[in-house]
Amino acid sequence: MGGPITARRWADRLAARGRDVTVLVPDVAGLNQAGPGGPRLIRFGARALPHWRRDVAEQLPIIPLRPWRDLRRAFDEARPDVVHAHFVTPMSMAVLAEARRRGVPVLGTNHALPEQALEVYGRWIRTATPPLYRSLERALWWHIVRFYNHCDFMTAPTREALATYRQRGITVPAEVVSNGIEVARLSAPASAAERERFRARHGIPPGRRIVLYAGRTNPEKRIDVLLDAFARLPPAQGAHLVMTGGPTSLSAALVAERGLGDRVTLTGILDLDELPAAYRSADLLAHASEVEAQGISLVEAMAAGLPVVAAAAGAVKETVTHGESGLLVPVGDAAAMAAAITALLEDEPLRLRLGAEARRRGAAHDIERSVDRIAELLAELAGARATAAGGGP
Repeated sequence: MGGPITARRWADRLAARGRDVTVLVPDVAGLNQAGPGGPRLIRFGARALPHWRRDVAEQLPIIPLRPWRDLRRAFDEARPDVVHAHFVTPMSMAVLAEARRRGVPVLGTNHALPEQALEVYGRWIRTATPPLYRSLERALWWHIVRFYNHCDFMTAPTREALATYRQRGITVPAEVVSNGIEVARLSAPASAAERERFRARHGIPPGRRIVLYAGRTNPEKRIDVLLDAFARLPPAQGAHLVMTGGPTSLSAALVAERGLGDRVTLTGILDLDELPAAYRSADLLAHASEVEAQGISLVEAMAAGLPVVAAAAGAVKETVTHGESGLLVPVGDAAAMAAAITALLEDEPLRLRLGAEARRRGAAHDIERSVDRIAELLAELAGARATAAGGGP
């Protein structure tokens, strides 16, 4: 999940810069182990939301078991000058209330849109009972707007996401700060040996041209549209779809339904150290998601020099510029996506031109720049509190 990965990367880098960083995390074995010189971890008891689908069983526990006891302990141990909240969860709401009680300023960062959560937990409601779905959507937006408006400052990863929040009622001071990506690791030149190792490791037949999908396979990612588009490509074209991320149960069933087993490889969740090899082994990235606040995998692919074929949904239209760094197609249009993939596979000059521009634009999202700005915002908020406490100007 892009949001938790970003939160961890920011915390690690702030700690590496000498900041005193404490991260509050669910008490799950093996989760977020702190490395030498990294942030301090304080764990709280939690459980996952109940859900009827096994393919989302990997979700992080976000329902706190003893929130106030754990929070009092955490605040007493860490003695924070400022709190950085990344998600609107029950624990985040409790953290915000405790910070307000103690007079600690709060920076709220938004990584996603509410529709993404609703698609995971309530897509069937949207189909079966649309009025109930719309009521749930309004209620969720109300809670999220209320949460951020009680923060001292808010960041969003794209102008599109921030505009959406403004339209929904966010009035707190806010600005755009990209989630950021590790440009240096992604933009390193690809080697033939690296590509061959990646293909061999995942059993990708030699000579195939790789169309990559990177990300979760939850419903809002519209894996069905991506696979329908790929099924329209003639086998003689030699394209092979490589899907990284998970869970794989849903995508495996969709692949089998379409008889694409010999043309699709499901790698599961790749180690972060292997992910750059996946990008550098591909010819292009295809992404059919209909809800994105930024699309980290799109930015990562661009930094690796891949042109992107994506659905023109939300912030994707800001991340990818049609005809310059990729090709955008209507949401849910498998035929248009197939045509765009074909155009890039068959027109090498076009693919290389879009890939070169994608690399240039992806480089603008270097994570160090994002952390620079987050560090400044945290310092400003902490400084304002210290000034107020001291009675200074």
